[in-house]
Amino acid sequence: MQHFAASYTPDEASFSATFPRLVECKSALFLGADCDGFLSAYLLAHEIPTLYANGGILQISELFVDEPRRGSGLGKALVEAAVTHAWQQGFAETVVPTRRAAPFYEKLGFERTAELLKLRR
Repeated sequence: MQHFAASYTPDEASFSATFPRLVECKSALFLGADCDGFLSAYLLAHEIPTLYANGGILQISELFVDEPRRGSGLGKALVEAAVTHAWQQGFAETVVPTRRAAPFYEKLGFERTAELLKLRR
């Protein structure tokens, strides 16, 4: 398993157990970009019903682009496809919790609105 420079280090056993469930999950959106037979980028988002947004939201949970393909437009294309999906489904918002990638998302029109807090197991 390839190690990605990210906030988390993937564990192959956990990945193998989780990935099939994500693919089958009706509220998960998984998009990938195939370049020369290699998964070069992916986006994982979740559809979440809310009251505060006056409708559902699509939350982008993961966006990864392989190092040699960064800057090629793959990430932008995946985010745009996810947003198009959200609007087609009638969602009120598309959101993304992020620490380091805020400038990338702001260039795509996203606005800072909240701070993410977490409690780890």
